[in-house]
Amino acid sequence: MHQFGEDDRGGTVELRLLDGKVLADAQRAEPALRQALNAPDLVVDAVGVHPLIRLNTRPIVREFPKQNPLRPELFVRPRTQAERHVAASDFVLPLGVRADGTPLLVAQDRVPHMAIFGGTGSGKTYLLSMLAQAAVLQGGEVILADAKSGSDMLNIALQHLPGVVSFQSLQRGGEAGLHRAVLWAREELDRRQQLSAALKMQDVSYRPTPLVLIFDEAPAWLADRSRPTQPKPVRDAAQATMGHLSYLCSQAREFRIFVVTAGQYANAAAFAGEWKNNTSTKVLLGPPSERNRLSLFEGDARNRVTELGSQVTKEMKGRGLSSPL
Repeated sequence: MHQFGEDDRGGTVELRLLDGKVLADAQRAEPALRQALNAPDLVVDAVGVHPLIRLNTRPIVREFPKQNPLRPELFVRPRTQAERHVAASDFVLPLGVRADGTPLLVAQDRVPHMAIFGGTGSGKTYLLSMLAQAAVLQGGEVILADAKSGSDMLNIALQHLPGVVSFQSLQRGGEAGLHRAVLWAREELDRRQQLSAALKMQDVSYRPTPLVLIFDEAPAWLADRSRPTQPKPVRDAAQATMGHLSYLCSQAREFRIFVVTAGQYANAAAFAGEWKNNTSTKVLLGPPSERNRLSLFEGDARNRVTELGSQVTKEMKGRGLSSPL
């Protein structure tokens, strides 16, 4: 099935995935589609869980809206505890809007885990707050962890959102609390795996409540604690936590545990391996730094970051780039 449409950049085609196919399959075909359709600016993104081919044959002529026009009907809000376990069959995290005004919703069950990097004043804290609110609105649970000495994540925690089950920071719980936040998510994954196996023996389908771990400045903190000059127990704890994050990002999608990594810089000494490779969506807010460009992207994508990033200035708070570009 398909549906034709049009936006400010030109024609669009919405597809329905065949059984056994995922959004990434359609996105991998993007270079071939550009050549076949003679549309060098063509991109494949998504409407919910469905691929959407944007031909982008016309230049952008529309300004970004002043406010994010997210609507309640974009989300599923459970009314009872029982509904929480079946809510949001397409659990999404909203990144905001595209230049044409359409909402950018990332379906975590298909494109799991997210990394958001941006400097001071880029709008990162506001975006993290929006993600936490959207998660609990859909019946999800949220763990907040803050590895820097600031008030940004505390202000989100002080909103007392129903569904925020834990908040850990250097001021509250110290470094041990940060390690525990990640370990809690890892142990929850182990619990869900065991429960799923037990229910399968009874021919019962298991669909757990979405759980989102939002960890601000995790790469910088873990890279610092892994330095050779740190005491061995500190290094060992950092390595263990990086291992847990890598395992969560590689194994937790099926059990609806999702990781949102945030910070100013994508420190390659920590944000690497399975943690980075299994983070499907990478976001740069504000003018992209050379450090983040080199750490997060390779090949043609790096050139695209340079090209598109030149259109983003420090005055454009909340404006940025997200992969796929």
